[in-house]
Amino acid sequence: MEVAIHLFIDPVDLQLLATNTPKHRTKAAMRLINTTTFEFREFLNDAQIPKYAILSHRWEDGEASFKMWQKCLREHAPRHGEESYTAFWQSLKELGPGYTKVVQFCRLSEAQNLSWAWVDTCCIDKRSSAELSEAINSMFAWYKAATMCIAYLSDVPNIWRTQPCGRLHHEKPAIIARLDEYLPRSAWFRRGWTLQELLAPLTIMFYSAGWHFLGDKRELGRQLSNITGIDGEVLRYRQTIPEQSVAQRMSWASRRVTTRGEDAAYCLLGLFDVNMPLLYGEGKTKAFVRLQLQIIRKSDDESIFAWSLSRPEIEALGIGDWEGLLAPSPTAFVSSGLVTTIAEVTTAEMIPATRLPYVMTHQGLEFHAFASQIEPVPDKFGEWVVVLNCHVDNSRCKLVLYSIDCDDSRPGRERQYVARSHIDRDAVTNEHLRPVGELCFVIYQSGL
Repeated sequence: MEVAIHLFIDPVDLQLLATNTPKHRTKAAMRLINTTTFEFREFLNDAQIPKYAILSHRWEDGEASFKMWQKCLREHAPRHGEESYTAFWQSLKELGPGYTKVVQFCRLSEAQNLSWAWVDTCCIDKRSSAELSEAINSMFAWYKAATMCIAYLSDVPNIWRTQPCGRLHHEKPAIIARLDEYLPRSAWFRRGWTLQELLAPLTIMFYSAGWHFLGDKRELGRQLSNITGIDGEVLRYRQTIPEQSVAQRMSWASRRVTTRGEDAAYCLLGLFDVNMPLLYGEGKTKAFVRLQLQIIRKSDDESIFAWSLSRPEIEALGIGDWEGLLAPSPTAFVSSGLVTTIAEVTTAEMIPATRLPYVMTHQGLEFHAFASQIEPVPDKFGEWVVVLNCHVDNSRCKLVLYSIDCDDSRPGRERQYVARSHIDRDAVTNEHLRPVGELCFVIYQSGL
């Protein structure tokens, strides 16, 4: 089966690629596939890595593996001649659509004078847990450093009967209407791993199931923003990802799914520029708690605590009772897309601009904060409200803390609390609060 390949890159994009594409941002050894010979080569350090294209797609049945691709190379390796290439193509067709997808991607890359490419299915030897861990921790950097990313949407039909020439087709109302209809249906936008693959590369070229060009990230900016909830300024690289609050970034992942539960956390490592070992088998919740602990070790962005889950939602997660400042799942941030951090804190609010660092202890998260006591006081320990250094629509996010430790027999012992109503701005009003000052709370944390 011969498929027509069309690729249009605007001169503006070419200029951006020349000036903004990072040349060497990776830290791990990288295995690339040659777009002509289809053979692998490992590049052991950043200085060796050439320009390359990278593929973004959904994993489906019949994907190419590193082991099977090597076997196919040994048996049907092409030698530049048309006859040997045809034989190799036929052998790939027999192995499944995943192999055909790799070849189509390599052909597109070669047409753009890129001799090397990377595909997550066959360029990682997943039999090695060490290699897999290294690759996942480096993946965001690999997508960011790519000269070009091709996103293959296998469930989006060809938008037109004949491939248009040039970019003017996006000005046609009928084409725009079909893009608006079919793009949101694609499962590519609901997968956890494809979030970083959308955000990291400077240039992404989107292709339909028949390898027809749909548009790039700039052309499809409106549709991409509407589908993902990500601000267009971020998609166009006019705002950087670190400029967005932790809660906002978590909200982008809140409706996405992964095949393995732990990957809900692992696929977000690059989004927060953190690293951690992969422990498949630990479960989704523990992996996500570990991710948040890594984030708070390097960031004082308190919007990470601005999440909310109702009791039925917690029960639906199947995790039993859940307490603490750290969320059990990205789904807890589904309503946090508008939470922004506050750069400066006014003295009128009597809240210090900076707090002492968080400390995770065996009892919970030690959290220093300016607190107000809720009145009337229900008991001698009381209930407290802590105002976070983040807000929604200029209204501060609040934590409501309840004491769970009534043992006052040991002087100097920190009392434990649980946190509730994480993003509920209307849980208590100011007339019910009596400012006390900066206190140290030890907040019990589930999932440790």
